[in-house]
Amino acid sequence: MEPVIVIHGTFANETTWWRPEGNFCRLLDNKLKQKGSEARCWDSISAVEAISEYGWSGLNSEASRSHAAELLSKRIESLSRNPSIKKIHFVAHSHGGNVLLKSFLLCRREIDDRKLGSFVFLGTPFFEYGSLNPKGLFWKTRGDTTSQFNRKFGIGTGGTFFVIQSKHDEAYQLLSKAVHLRNSAYAYSRKMGQKSFSGVPRPPMSLSPLTLLKLRLGRFGIRKWPSLQENPENPPWPIQVGPLHAELTLVLGIVASSLAQLLLSTCAPLISVAKRWGQRWGIYFGIKAIVSTALGDDLAFERVLSVKKITDVVPAIMIELDNRVEEVILSNAISGTDQILVSLYRSISVVPSEFELESLVDSISDIFRAKQIVHSQYYQNDSVIDIAASAICGSLKLIQLNKLVAQLFGDSKTARTDAYDAIKAQFSTDPDAVSALLDYAAQNPKNANGVYNTVVTLGGLSPAVTRPRKAEINRFCDQAEKVGQSTRSACDALRSWLE
Repeated sequence: MEPVIVIHGTFANETTWWRPEGNFCRLLDNKLKQKGSEARCWDSISAVEAISEYGWSGLNSEASRSHAAELLSKRIESLSRNPSIKKIHFVAHSHGGNVLLKSFLLCRREIDDRKLGSFVFLGTPFFEYGSLNPKGLFWKTRGDTTSQFNRKFGIGTGGTFFVIQSKHDEAYQLLSKAVHLRNSAYAYSRKMGQKSFSGVPRPPMSLSPLTLLKLRLGRFGIRKWPSLQENPENPPWPIQVGPLHAELTLVLGIVASSLAQLLLSTCAPLISVAKRWGQRWGIYFGIKAIVSTALGDDLAFERVLSVKKITDVVPAIMIELDNRVEEVILSNAISGTDQILVSLYRSISVVPSEFELESLVDSISDIFRAKQIVHSQYYQNDSVIDIAASAICGSLKLIQLNKLVAQLFGDSKTARTDAYDAIKAQFSTDPDAVSALLDYAAQNPKNANGVYNTVVTLGGLSPAVTRPRKAEINRFCDQAEKVGQSTRSACDALRSWLE
């Protein structure tokens, strides 16, 4: 048996697409069957168990995601001990990918790597955390990436990781901008204090005391007289000045009021400065609080540092959707925009007295679950599901590997450099990378750039995959060093690396 575990994302715990009876699982099973794979969604796992044991709250909270990862890691450990299960595959959507990645880190040393199959991440906005930051205090390995750490010590992660990401994905764009906004919160909070912003002069910190005093004295004596309809028995006749003590009371009242106004006018600039300072820091802390809520960043000592399209915690393979698929996804999103806006406007146009915060939260959740947005179409689009099935079958990995190897022999220097970086990051511990490199170089011996790049790329792979084929690589170097002096030097360095 080869079960495919499907992990839903934020606000999707009550949806059905990820469940055994869901449309996504049905379509994926059909694709796997067509490709001759034995893998099936939730194979040997009942619907009740899938929902109760593998579903999670779906709350936009790091605490919820970490707790879900802890529970999922125990489920993975249990499945790996089942002797009837050959491979365990995973498909995770949105923040379900962060749940899956954390669960893998929690249980990877407790399970047999050979039981792990493909990990497919659909539209996951990968978070870089403070505790997993490769540039942190306890990550002083040369190169500053986990994949290079694994390559240096020959540690295999088990499983193959694929990332499918649309360039129009709203979730990634919004979250990445949110992190940037939080990091720039101080600058935004100080914009009101700058000399000019977009050509607008800086506003004064406060009016002068004399101006404030004149404004207050200008209001003296202005009052709203009640109309005859409001009080017909006591018409608003002019004030009649009475005896001497009444006049003294009036004069003392005017003097006391004037002194009070003068005192307030004198203190007003100082109070205005303090108020402006408080507003500025209020904006700063407000921005950080709002953005942290959007990120679900609610765990102490586990700060979200950045959002990425691909993770560097494990060697993942980035699958770019072709333009045809991107256009279909974008067209579906555009056609459904009206329905989403209607839902949003209805949720915010209610009478304030009847407004409840819970209704707005529910409306926002409905919008992010809407089938029309790009972020929700990964589990609906037939082409994306076919790519996921190919990833599970294993054919997609070889296709992507061969594509990158071919780029090493291309005419574009930028493409060759990008291909080298991608192979080193994604296939450094994959034995198939050695075969692909040697086979393509044997077919193109006259391509000097390609042969040189092959030698350099072989030196960038893990010793765990190159040293078992030392003799074969040495025979290749004997032929490759005839290409030129730079290739000969690279071959000497590769031979030394294999010793």
